[in-house]
Amino acid sequence: MEAQAITQRKRSAWLLLASTPLVLFVTYYVSFMTHEYGHSFAAWILDIKPSPWPIHWGSNSIANILFLDEVDEHVDYDTAMASGKNLAVAVVAVSGIAVNALLYLVFRLVAPLWRTSTRRLVAYATFWLLCMEVGNFYCYVPIRVAAPSTS
Repeated sequence: MEAQAITQRKRSAWLLLASTPLVLFVTYYVSFMTHEYGHSFAAWILDIKPSPWPIHWGSNSIANILFLDEVDEHVDYDTAMASGKNLAVAVVAVSGIAVNALLYLVFRLVAPLWRTSTRRLVAYATFWLLCMEVGNFYCYVPIRVAAPSTS
């Protein structure tokens, strides 16, 4: 009986390993798109954008499909700034990372639930989603704020 349990655990570990590329792809997309729609919905709520749904998807290149390099929230910041909506623009700019931080906290607070879950794939995907949320924060705060401007 114990040998069967060990075999089952090894099989489960291999299945998780095999699922890693798909899990990384899906969690990256979830984290990235909630970030972009965070900007978009904030712009819509603050009357900078007429609808929250249209975002700029970019080209259909392999790099863009895999890494979403050209995707953005499709908010016209220059027009909003010119019309004097400076505070609203600042809120929209911060809202993407705020959504990531909120999702991180929500999933982190329910961590005891997913960590003890018998569904290992759920726990594994949640772990990687948390990593993606932290990665978005890291890309925004230390990298964009501290990096020298290229323009």
